Amino acid sequence: MSAKDSPAQIRLDERQHVEKPLLDQLAGLGWEIIDLKQHPGDSYRSNFAEVVMLPVLHDHLLEKTSASENRKTGENNPLVKFIDFKRRNNNRSN
Repeated sequence: MSAKDSPAQIRLDERQHVEKPLLDQLAGLGWEIIDLKQHPGDSYRSNFAEVVMLPVLHDHLLEKTSASENRKTGENNPLVKFIDFKRRNNNRSN
C-alpha cells in the first residue's frame, strides 16, 4: 500500500507530527515563533531553501541579546554581544 493509499488517520504528516509540536515546545520556552505555511517572505527569506533569516541574524549579531548566565562571573541573564567591535581579538575561539 502506498502512502497516498493509506487511510488519513495513519498517514504521517510532518507539519502536524514534527514541525508544529516543536514550534509549540519552543514557544512554551519563551522563543519567538514565526509560524508560516506558504510564503518565505514572511520569514525574511526569498525561498524555503534558505535556512538563515539574515535580518534576524544581523540584528542579533549587532545588537545585544541575553544569555542565561555568565559562567565566569555568575551573573544571571547578562546582556551580551556576539561581536566585540572594540576588541577584535575577542571574536575568535581559542
